[in-house]
Amino acid sequence: MNLLPIKKEMFTPLLITALTLLGSSPDPVHAADTVVYEGRSGPGVGKHIVFLAGDEEYRSEESLPQMARILAERHGFKCTVLFSLDEKDGTINPNASKNLTGAEALDHADAIFMMLRFRQYPDNVMKHFVDAYLAGKPIIALRTSTHAFQYNNPTNSAYARYSHNSKVWPGGFGRQVLGETWVSHLGDNHKEATRGVVDTSLKNDVLLRGVGNIFADTGCYHVNPQPDSTILVRADILAGTTPDAPLHPTKNTPHQPLAWYRVHKNEAGNTNRVFCTTMGSSTDLLDENLRRLLVNSVYWGFNMKVPAKADVRLVGDFQPSAYSFNGFRKGVKPDDLAMPTLTKQAKTGRVLPPKPFGPVPTQRQLRWHEMEFYGFLHFTVNTFTDKEWGYGDESEAVFNPTDFDANQIVKAAKEAGMKGLILTAKHHDGFCLWPSQYTEHSVKKSPWRNGKSDVVKEISEACRRHGLRFGVYLSPWDRNHADYAHPKYLTYYRNQLRELLTNYGDIFTVWFDGANGGDGFYGGAKEKRNIDNTIYYDWENTRKIVRELMPMAVMFSDAGPDMRWVGNERGIAGDPCWATLNAANRYPGGTSDGLNSGERPGTDWIPAECDVSIRPGWFYHAKEDARVKTPAQLLDIYYQSVGRGADLNLNLPPDRRGQIHENDIASLRDFRRILDATFAKDLARGAKLTASNTRGAAKQFAPKNLLDQKRDTYWATDDNVTTPELVIDLGKPTTFNVVSLREYLPLGQRIDAFALDRWQDGRWVEFAKGTSIGNRRLVRGDYITTAKVRLRITQATVCPALSEIGLYAEPGLPKH
Repeated sequence: MNLLPIKKEMFTPLLITALTLLGSSPDPVHAADTVVYEGRSGPGVGKHIVFLAGDEEYRSEESLPQMARILAERHGFKCTVLFSLDEKDGTINPNASKNLTGAEALDHADAIFMMLRFRQYPDNVMKHFVDAYLAGKPIIALRTSTHAFQYNNPTNSAYARYSHNSKVWPGGFGRQVLGETWVSHLGDNHKEATRGVVDTSLKNDVLLRGVGNIFADTGCYHVNPQPDSTILVRADILAGTTPDAPLHPTKNTPHQPLAWYRVHKNEAGNTNRVFCTTMGSSTDLLDENLRRLLVNSVYWGFNMKVPAKADVRLVGDFQPSAYSFNGFRKGVKPDDLAMPTLTKQAKTGRVLPPKPFGPVPTQRQLRWHEMEFYGFLHFTVNTFTDKEWGYGDESEAVFNPTDFDANQIVKAAKEAGMKGLILTAKHHDGFCLWPSQYTEHSVKKSPWRNGKSDVVKEISEACRRHGLRFGVYLSPWDRNHADYAHPKYLTYYRNQLRELLTNYGDIFTVWFDGANGGDGFYGGAKEKRNIDNTIYYDWENTRKIVRELMPMAVMFSDAGPDMRWVGNERGIAGDPCWATLNAANRYPGGTSDGLNSGERPGTDWIPAECDVSIRPGWFYHAKEDARVKTPAQLLDIYYQSVGRGADLNLNLPPDRRGQIHENDIASLRDFRRILDATFAKDLARGAKLTASNTRGAAKQFAPKNLLDQKRDTYWATDDNVTTPELVIDLGKPTTFNVVSLREYLPLGQRIDAFALDRWQDGRWVEFAKGTSIGNRRLVRGDYITTAKVRLRITQATVCPALSEIGLYAEPGLPKH
């Protein structure tokens, strides 16, 4: 996801009425000095949280208002946000370290939510903070709050002891109250991001309810919290700035604490419930698990019942600025963060973005949508026994590739345009392609390389070398294991899942299928074992392991939860193929009803994956060498999968050498050549676009966004305009046969039907129509030559939000 600096006009007008303290409380605060979000409804009604934003680097002036909106809109708390302001013009200026306007609000606070750094407040301001602290109010502290205050020596301040470097009160407010003060950086900002790993031994701690591992793109601090602190989250320092970056080779011993809580008895004899984390920049808040941890800490601070899974949906169009010194948005006043009146909206030119419609994708799903095309590797004892499903009694000695080459396999996938590979780490036969410590039925008992091999490791490392993402398929059914169908097997299965998710770097997907039970070897029992696949695997808790260890990994099955089987193994999505599905009462191996076309309206965002093999079988069979799908067949599949909003998962079975066969590679290369030639040039680039309506006549929603090749910009219309038209004036006769459309997915799937027209003989003539668009719609047909094309949205419940339109021509154009 691109993190774009926010322009002033993009500040999202909130779904909350923002009121001034004057008139809603006795605080003598001016409207321009603070922003107040009155809680709507929920457990927090009647409780008032005051937020203190003031750091020069990590954009607390963006992160704290967003947290305040969530707590007000989703949970009912009244939230007041105070800022450091420029004394000349009243704009937010984090560099004004001696300024906090509206500190009187702290006198009426029930809790403090802070993110400060090296503040030097005058005593008359600091007194409000200290009085609130000594009254025993809960404190939630983010990122730089460990070094919130700094008083330079000599100083006459009565509050000098609160300084982060105090010798009188060692470590000052940070060490004595929060549990730690400033020590040093460990992870390098903008070079080494952080994965927050939840302490599983504390899985029943109320603060961790609904919380999985966290991705923060900020660097990690050295910290050593007070001994009475309970450490909830520790750091994995990553050697990169993306969630799939590998662990840093030298900086993770020991793993630094990232979030902790403690109960502190202060000097006045009152008790503060304190939560602190060194995460919390505005970009960190893009992580749902961090937001939930912060919301949970508020409930805990008030000694209220923490929700099982708190609602932490972002409020408004939150596009945080990248953190940096002096990177704050200039000219913004607190009042700009409030809900504008219609008059104010017209006056300032700010326009509300459309509200999301129905289910919307998560960040992990958005990352998956962007991949569009990846591969499957089916490789195990079946490759050498010429079977599709092994019985489970195969000797480990059977697995013995003659010239295994992970680089050759991954290179073949990369050259085909795939963005990742999923390896069948274990198929139904139970043979493991890694030396699992939980079974002898694995490569460690194979004669290949004297049992010193690890296919999972070699493929995963080759994927990283070639820039592909890596995923695993761990078959739930195991025809070899003696405990299958008994409770003990579930422990075995989960142990192996943990092995795969902790030893092989970032995993982009975990693939679960619906093959569940039947006849097998089962350790020599040689019998049929059936299970109740609605309950046996306890999928809820099995999936928690994935969420805990690989929070950005998407999970596949008939029932999702992140993407669904398309209902066939031909790679063909339905038309329509909605990204939504009703997930209730679905489970792996359950009904296929609705999988091919999705369900609209649906309760959950569970888009389709189209899985298909390049050969008739999933494993390599020499007799199928002449039956490899042709480039034309692969193209048809691509247009009926990716071109219908799904992702394509194309199986490439390594042969008995341990390589992709030459026939498969030849077909893939021609397939890729045609695709590359088709999409090398967007014939609509440079065209003049005219829309029947643009939302608020605002540039940020203009039709030109459709041609900028960015997924995070879009054309949208006013709320009451649901069937607009868009004309593409090409300026000259142009020949094409493919039209590409994309919706802006963070706002949901909004368009029900559309039509395309060409300008012919002085009138519009329809040449195509369709239903769902979603991630991508590719309309492929006969070649058309025209100077103008019209898109009509013919049916939509809400206003459309479209991020792309493109015109393309497959090679081999007819002569005109």
